[in-house]
Amino acid sequence: STSQETLDCEEFVRKGIAKLSEVCPKMREVVKKCGVPQRLLVRWGKTEAGTNGKQIDADGSSADDGEHRCFRALVRSVVYQQLAGAAANTIHTRVVATLGGHNSVTPTHVKTACSTREAELRAAGLSQRKLEYIGALAEEFVPSGGASHLDDASLRAMGADEAFEKLVKIRGIGPWTVHMFLMFTLGHADVLPVGDLVVARGIAKLYGVPVKDKAVDARSQKLLVEATEHWRPYRSLGSMLMWEVAGTKTV
Repeated sequence: STSQETLDCEEFVRKGIAKLSEVCPKMREVVKKCGVPQRLLVRWGKTEAGTNGKQIDADGSSADDGEHRCFRALVRSVVYQQLAGAAANTIHTRVVATLGGHNSVTPTHVKTACSTREAELRAAGLSQRKLEYIGALAEEFVPSGGASHLDDASLRAMGADEAFEKLVKIRGIGPWTVHMFLMFTLGHADVLPVGDLVVARGIAKLYGVPVKDKAVDARSQKLLVEATEHWRPYRSLGSMLMWEVAGTKTV
């Protein structure tokens, strides 16, 4: 996507919200109730959340992260897995401090730290499994011989489907994590996180798709995709509106 066709472009987003209202009377009611999703107002620095006009993403990254923005966002996602927000934030802060501060969270430094400073990182609150996941992630971002590696430039150049296929193969990086990354770090406008229970329940309620209470099985995921075909190419926006209508504050 070009920068004009991502969640960073307010004009594109507002056009997308208008389109969702136009193609679906049910979504029109949702849009009427919610307006522009709060997450996007924060992203554009248009709230009073103290961002001082700086672009802040829901994954905690900002444009100021430069060439390691994607890697840092994915490290944070791994740390946050299966933890409540406050606990995850505390552990993430400790891990970053142990690594030497924000600017030290680079693939090469993290790869080395995961093998030479294991005890310190475990003491900061990382589980053994997450330590291994972060080490595996760093491996994918470090150039090795002539092998291709991931970096911000290559990930931004990929379409959402290609980036999904590359990232979901990395140990510890599941579909939900990748969908959040595609939406909030790369700003892809047409991502449907079918494994997200809140999004699934919202779509189920809107269109009568059967979804189980505690997990979204493969059959339900297929039905969710079919039910929201008319949301394309703005499925990220539709998903965010499902979060808004459910009143969820964080991803």
